[in-house]
Amino acid sequence: ALEEQLTGQLAAHDKAVTKLEAVLTSAVDAANVKVTSAEHSLLSVSKDAAEAKGRVLELGKQLTGQQAAHDKAVTAHDKAVTKLEAVLTSAVDAANVKVTSAEHSLLSVSKDAAEAKGRVL
Repeated sequence: ALEEQLTGQLAAHDKAVTKLEAVLTSAVDAANVKVTSAEHSLLSVSKDAAEAKGRVLELGKQLTGQQAAHDKAVTAHDKAVTKLEAVLTSAVDAANVKVTSAEHSLLSVSKDAAEAKGRVL
């Protein structure tokens, strides 16, 4: 009877071990599927990140080029303004000389006119 009891317990133990193996195998398979899926997702994210990094670097180069072009344009503008200021200053100085000369001529003409008027009277 003891032998039958032990044989029954051994058979039940074998069944339990077989069930446990099946459950563990299924759990490991499911975990492997999830790990594989996570690996694929990680690869996809890594690829996207690499592409985004490339775009950011390209934009950085473009911005650097645009900044250099902007700096050149500002320098050219500053030089043009300086030249224009010099030309305008020169023109104003020349106009002032002419106005002063015209004023002297007008004073001289006025003086001559006054003298002529005095002679006429």
